[in-house]
Amino acid sequence: MIPKFLNDIKNEVSKLEKEYEKIIEFLSASLEKKEKYSNYWRLKEISGELKFKYRLWDSWSTDNYNSEMNLYLCKEIYFFEKCFLMLKQIYDPKYVDFQHYLKAANLEYEYFFENSFSYPEEFSNNPFDSQGITDDPRINLVLNKIEKAQKNLKLIIDNVKKKSNDAKDLFLYYEVLGDLYLHIYIILKKNEFLKDSINYLHQCYFYYLISHNYKQIVEESNPTTSYSGLHGWDVFKIFVEFFNKIGSGNIHNVRLKLEYLEQNYLSDIVISETKKEVESDFR
Repeated sequence: MIPKFLNDIKNEVSKLEKEYEKIIEFLSASLEKKEKYSNYWRLKEISGELKFKYRLWDSWSTDNYNSEMNLYLCKEIYFFEKCFLMLKQIYDPKYVDFQHYLKAANLEYEYFFENSFSYPEEFSNNPFDSQGITDDPRINLVLNKIEKAQKNLKLIIDNVKKKSNDAKDLFLYYEVLGDLYLHIYIILKKNEFLKDSINYLHQCYFYYLISHNYKQIVEESNPTTSYSGLHGWDVFKIFVEFFNKIGSGNIHNVRLKLEYLEQNYLSDIVISETKKEVESDFR
């Protein structure tokens, strides 16, 4: 069974790599922008599929396919970034699904920091969004994606407040917003940008508290229903993996996230003052 399984993977890899090369040959400067964008997006998808196939191949084979996995991870990031550049030309970037930015940030963090690769020359030759608060383009690339996700999420929150003020939606969106601030804090802290990181930690706690207040409103109006958070979201797995990586375990409940911050990061005075600030808005 295993030889046939490996042979199937090999055939699938060959098919995908042929499609990849065909699209690369088809790309040209004369293509209409939307058509070029759709080609870049497909190249991103193929790169992700090939990364997965090589990872599967590596896990079952006696051969090592780490270089192929990392090659296609890098290509997946590259074409994701090319798509973001083209979105600026075709659409208003503020309407991009914030989950796309977060998925890209997760891939970039894996490549640059978990796998410890330097910033590729091919990236330097493109106007990717790698300027920012640090002198490391890798950190900036990741942080800028998360900050774009934050901006788009805040637009969604403003829209919900104007149209429906739905407490269930707001509880979820504010929880995600807190998660994004925690991502930035951990990235900066791990890379020793402590001075820049502390404000992000306070903002994370602030948004978790808002989320918790909306969660209480939802639970009080529906006492027989349990609301656990982000189950079913495309990026749920990313958040679960993130909390496992920082050593907090598989926590996906905003109450537990608040407890985690209070027990591990925040002083009593910050906790008290932030709670007063949030509670005053809910009176």
